[in-house]
Amino acid sequence: RVLWLRQRFVDAARLAARKRREQQHLLFFDDLLSELRAALRSVDGERLIALLRGRYAFALIDEFQDTDPVQYEIFRSVWHRGGPLESGRGLVLIGDPKQAIYSFRGADVFTYLAARADAVERKYSLAVNWRSDPGLIAAVNALFGRPADVFGLAEIDFEPVSPSDRASSKLVAPERSDAGLRVLTVDRQAAGDFLGRSDLKSVPVRFGRVHLMRAMATDMADLLDSGAEIDGRPIRPSDIVVLCRRNRELREARRALEELGLACVDRGDADVFDTREAWELASVLRAMLRSGDPRTLRGALSSGAHGQGAAALASLGDDSPELAEISERFAEYGRIWSQSGFARAFESWRRGEGVTARLLSHRDGDRRLTNWLHLAELLQSVAAQRPVSRSSLVHWLETAIETPDLRDAAGADASLLRLERDDEAVSLVTLHRSKGLQYPIVYLPSLWEDVSSRLPSDQEACDEMKPRPVLRFHSDVRGRTLDLGAPGSDYAIHVARAREEELSEQLRLLYVGLTRAKHQAVVMWGPIGAGYRDTSLAWLLHAPKWQTAGGERAGSAAELKQWGDAEWRGAWRALADAAGDAAVVVEDAKLAPRAGFCSAAASPGPLEFRAPSRVPGVPVRTTSFSAIVRDSARSAMRLSVLDVTGRDVDAGIEREPSPMEEAVPDLASDMHAFARGADAGTLLHEVLEKVDLSRIDEAYLRELARQAIDRNALDPACEDQIVHVVDSVSRTPLRTHPEPFRLADLASGRLLPEMEFTLAAAVGDSGPGLSGVELGRLLRRSSAGSPLARYADRATRLGWRELDGFLRGFIDAVFHDGERYYLIDYKSNHLGVRQADYMPERLVEPMIEHDYVLQYLIYAIALDRHLCRSVESYDYERHFGGVYYLFLRGLAESHAPGCGVFFDRPEMELVRGASDLLGGVREVEA
Repeated sequence: RVLWLRQRFVDAARLAARKRREQQHLLFFDDLLSELRAALRSVDGERLIALLRGRYAFALIDEFQDTDPVQYEIFRSVWHRGGPLESGRGLVLIGDPKQAIYSFRGADVFTYLAARADAVERKYSLAVNWRSDPGLIAAVNALFGRPADVFGLAEIDFEPVSPSDRASSKLVAPERSDAGLRVLTVDRQAAGDFLGRSDLKSVPVRFGRVHLMRAMATDMADLLDSGAEIDGRPIRPSDIVVLCRRNRELREARRALEELGLACVDRGDADVFDTREAWELASVLRAMLRSGDPRTLRGALSSGAHGQGAAALASLGDDSPELAEISERFAEYGRIWSQSGFARAFESWRRGEGVTARLLSHRDGDRRLTNWLHLAELLQSVAAQRPVSRSSLVHWLETAIETPDLRDAAGADASLLRLERDDEAVSLVTLHRSKGLQYPIVYLPSLWEDVSSRLPSDQEACDEMKPRPVLRFHSDVRGRTLDLGAPGSDYAIHVARAREEELSEQLRLLYVGLTRAKHQAVVMWGPIGAGYRDTSLAWLLHAPKWQTAGGERAGSAAELKQWGDAEWRGAWRALADAAGDAAVVVEDAKLAPRAGFCSAAASPGPLEFRAPSRVPGVPVRTTSFSAIVRDSARSAMRLSVLDVTGRDVDAGIEREPSPMEEAVPDLASDMHAFARGADAGTLLHEVLEKVDLSRIDEAYLRELARQAIDRNALDPACEDQIVHVVDSVSRTPLRTHPEPFRLADLASGRLLPEMEFTLAAAVGDSGPGLSGVELGRLLRRSSAGSPLARYADRATRLGWRELDGFLRGFIDAVFHDGERYYLIDYKSNHLGVRQADYMPERLVEPMIEHDYVLQYLIYAIALDRHLCRSVESYDYERHFGGVYYLFLRGLAESHAPGCGVFFDRPEMELVRGASDLLGGVREVEA
């Protein structure tokens, strides 16, 4: 079934894409190639070939290792027909299969290999490297020249190259090594000593991402301070590049360099719409449009351009003179926007609010300011192309942030991050973007990190009962092939083939990184995390050993898992010996921090305190509704209590009944005499959780009751009372209009007991998030006289301990009736001995005084968020039924309608508003 769906999806996607392109009269680059190939194959193809050959005698194609089968068929059919070469005509292909690293873009190295085979005897290669220093050439020759089939594929070989006769080392470092390849290593012992842990079995991944990056920055600063020279001049930061495979690794490198004061510039392919500044600009522009909304203003003030912290924002009351002044300024920027356009408004805001100086006060101020100015230019470009309203321009920005495919309106590549500076700075570049470029000194800090995809293991590949991921690999018969995981296929063989091809590409990527250097490459290495043994560099270091012993590659992987620090040191020594002439030097990475770097060319500027890595304050923790109200510092009222599991349990006696009330109870049972307190409430909850309320099995129910009584040491006579409670919950009508409804009427499986939830939350009076004041203000918008509106004053008086973490709770039950979902909470509170004490109008008071109103608002947020994710085309008004609080002592089928039943259906605006205050994010599928 899954295989059928996969095949149908692929076929349907291809058909739908083609139809959509035809309907919209679009042609993409791939379409141009396919159309040209089809034309060459047609009956008029020979005529087209003759025209092309008549116009172009030769085709010279560079970087041909990044081609694909369609392109090669086109070129081959025009300029190389398979016969003898014609005089004065031909096809010349230039490429290096060792640098084929763009398979994710559709490039196919096997097409290049097929083209090379077509060339027969007319193949040429360069045996001399005219660019790099001899030491670096020797190091690369030693690393890639020792293993057989070094790139994992027999068709791609490695031929050592020689330096030119006139080559000499251009790097001179009297106080440091000027070897072509420097390897800075950290082993488990060194990492454990640095972390103060003697029992370290493996080096944590975070150690590599933080401390090894810092060691790289330290080595870089030491190099710049050492007096080392290139071609007789001091080494400059602009001579150095950091190469990583992913943008995330470059961000880690940037943090390490900036901590030390080393200027760096991102020369990658990141997009300005993916930066924090894009979101912040949107918040500033919204404030210009809605300058009278305090919440929108605070959002703008929290941006880096304004730099207002939580305490400053909290001190700005809605009616404060300070906020009124800010509101007027933003209103003026909005008026300028209406009258003179976006660019004028942006400049007025930037100058009026002192934005430039504030941004440049940060360590990465150049980057921040460049992003702000870049975004403003893109918005002005869009505004200049066509008439657009202010709100439409803000909407365009928000859409560009959320939907990368819609960014083309700004122009092709217009949103790629610009250089924040072009002076003396270390470059940060991805390995894929670096191909074809060269740099004096290259740092490779992340080669220890495994980036391979998670292909099935050999055992998983043979298990046809488990879901199989789709494989992409090269077939000798069919070329590029997808295996959808059909049972009985050669799936295990194809997994092995895909694994070989992936390793080969990672080895080629390593080759590209090392050969970008002209004078020196610096590799950071260590046994970090669990995946370092699966990296291409680990394979290169280990391959000579198992190949010399005549072993199989599969066996080598098992042996590699047994390697410790001594074996890795031995592998590096073997590489250094093979390179000779001190071309490879292995050193311990310097983990100890050093003083900040100050470039001799840098002008003195204001000092800045280094931001602490951990700020004392609100801990990340998990709490519940009861813990929030219990921690109220300003409330002397009796509050709900919290047990150790985080479950909310019932309060004790609300009030003592008068002697007259005790004398004339009119409840249908003696539940008014049932044990009181939290333990009794917990017992009833335990039983209700385990019973199917749609069809009660009395024998099973009584067994549950007896077990609960034994655990809680209650009077055995309570058994009948427990049975009565459960039966009443099942049979008491929860509503009478338009027709009576009972839980007993539900189909089996329509009621889910004990729904646990965990919400990301931030509460507290001194910072952003849910606070008593904010909640009270929100609840006052509720319908007059509603429980939520009546709770507003009490909510305002609550003072909550700050929380930055998670809010956890257990909804007693959720049930589904028709299209609507309802939540239920059971309460065993003793409110009196008469039915009148449990009628709906009398239940509002205990709901407020015990803060159950706050509880069901939190529960409603949790259920609403859950339904947003789980119900297709979810609509609050159509799907959210409401909240039932069942006061168990007042329930009975024979009681007056509504006795013991509290119901409310909070307005959507209140639930969503409280959800926003709580700090969560709603996600509703369109």
